[in-house]
Formats: sequence, C-alpha cells, structure tokens
Amino acid sequence: MNLSGKTVMITGCGSGIGRHLTQTFYQKGANIVVTDIDESKLDFTSNWDKNRFLAYKLDVTSKNQWKDVIGKVRKKWKHIDILVNNAGIADAEFFVDIKDENHLDKPIDVNLKGTVYGVYYTLPLLKEGSVIINISSLAGVAPIPGISLYSASKFGVRGFTLAIAPELEKHGIFVYNVSPDAVLTPLLEKVKRYSASNMIFSGAILQCQDIEKAIIKLLNKPRRREILLPWWRGFLAKFGNCFPYLASSLIPLLTKKGDKKRKQFQ
Repeated sequence: MNLSGKTVMITGCGSGIGRHLTQTFYQKGANIVVTDIDESKLDFTSNWDKNRFLAYKLDVTSKNQWKDVIGKVRKKWKHIDILVNNAGIADAEFFVDIKDENHLDKPIDVNLKGTVYGVYYTLPLLKEGSVIINISSLAGVAPIPGISLYSASKFGVRGFTLAIAPELEKHGIFVYNVSPDAVLTPLLEKVKRYSASNMIFSGAILQCQDIEKAIIKLLNKPRRREILLPWWRGFLAKFGNCFPYLASSLIPLLTKKGDKKRKQFQ
C-alpha cells in the first residue's frame, strides 16, 4: 500500500505498537505526525525527511496539548487522513490491593479519555475518506481479573468506537476498532513481574507486526467495524462475555496456564 501524500497521526509513538506503526507508515510514503508524552523517545525520527514529519510532545489527557498539536498540523498539512489512537497504559494489580487512589484515574484518563479527546480534537481536520483507528484490547471484549481498570478502560474504548462509527460514516469518515490479545511491547514487559497479570499470559502473545497487518487489512477493506486478534481468542472472548458466570469458572485454569507462561518470559 502506497500512502504517499497521506497524513497520518499516531499517539504513543515512543515505543511498542505506536513506534512500529509510525515507522511502517513512514516507509509507505505517508507524512507522519509523531507524538508521545515523552518527547525524548521520538529521537528515532532524527534521520527522517524533515518535510514529511512533525514530532511533538502530547499528553493525550491534556485538552490544551491536543489543541496545540492539532493547530500545528492544520498549519502544515491542513487535514489528517488517518488517525491512530494508540497511546495507553497498563498496570497489573488486583483491585483489592490498590492503595494509591491515583491509580483509579490514570487508566481511564489515558486509555479512554485520551481516545475520546483524540477523535474530538482531530474531527475538524478529518475529511471524507479519512480513517480513525482506535486500539483497544481483548480485555475490552471479555473482562480480565487482575487488570480490572485497564479492562474497564478498554471496554470503554471499544464501546465508544463502535458507537461513533455509524455516526461518522454518514460524513464519509470510517472508524475501526482493533482489539488484540497481549502484544510483546514494553507494557507487557512491565506487567510480567506481577502475578496479577497471569490472565494476560493465558493466550496468544502477538507481535507488533500482527497489529500492522490487521490495520493494513482494514485500510484495504473498508466498512469492517473491528478486528479481534487472534480471531479465535476474539471468538472465545465474545462467547465468554455472553456467559460471564460460565467464563468465571475457567479463571483458575487460565490463571494457572498464564502463570506458567508468564514465568517463561522472565
């Protein structure tokens, strides 16, 4: 896919999925708006063509920073063709063990509100044919004990995405949800130390390339609402969400499986 001349904005580009997608879209010829809360992590763009990218610090929870960045994008490229709301955080901690009340806000603020802000503040720069891709999680399809707040935030992202999709499609803007299983990124490296993350490791461990392929597939086949990765885990997640009590009975088995797999990553 040649994206020459297209403008792509991605949040959370400093590492993991965001960084991989940023490099992929740049290689495919797109103009890139590269953002991250830690601007120092954007140094991988140092050898890029200065005319083809903008790099900015962006805390996705800050309305003012969104306004500032979008204003600069408008000045340079006038519009955005593809928006990828990718920035997110994850912690593995059982809810009953949370002592710091600040932990209650951050997943919702970054993962959910950050996505909502992203769509809201870029809307004026989106045009007919533009695409919004929100990165959710299979933890937003079926609830995952041990990461309850992350799961709640991703349920919100998925619900928001699927709700606005038919609204924006009337204006020629296509909105997609991508819900992957665990992905081998610094976020996964961070949580693997904690037993509360066992359920995360009970399924597939994806690579950033898997997310890239899913997104390219969505761009080539419009009008599809979402992709769950891998499909079989997505099917099980949807099935389990229909029968929550039955799904809960499988938690001890999945936790044991995940614990064994998690320790292999240490």
